[in-house]
Amino acid sequence: MPQSVRELTVDEVIQINRQVCALYNQSYQLLDRSKLESALRSGAFYRDVNGRYIHGGVLRIAGALCYKIAQSQVFMDGNKRTAAISTKEFLAMNGFELRYPKGALVDLILDFAEPQGAPACDIDGAKNWFEVHSFLKPQMRL
Repeated sequence: MPQSVRELTVDEVIQINRQVCALYNQSYQLLDRSKLESALRSGAFYRDVNGRYIHGGVLRIAGALCYKIAQSQVFMDGNKRTAAISTKEFLAMNGFELRYPKGALVDLILDFAEPQGAPACDIDGAKNWFEVHSFLKPQMRL
């Protein structure tokens, strides 16, 4: 049976980038919407013929999502920040939160978003990182 996962939409990622650009006083510009759609639909959220996500559960999908958005470079500015915030939002929508040492997420994204040569971290490394650093949000009881 396919998992119930709340996926981020293309428009939600675009809105996150708009907010990132506004926060850092940068001009928003989407360079390639179809490439962003591909990063999400046939990248992070791709399913097999049985409806199962090819990357596995929510935490591994989060790693794929972060990697695919950062690698796609579909915005003029803020691609890596958009990847980080989009992934945090995706995890929150699905009941998870991140816990990691200061700077660790930045280091991860810089490792797979290197402009020259092979990235220091691949998609599997990203998926493993999110499995280690993601936790279910505590439930509030009344």
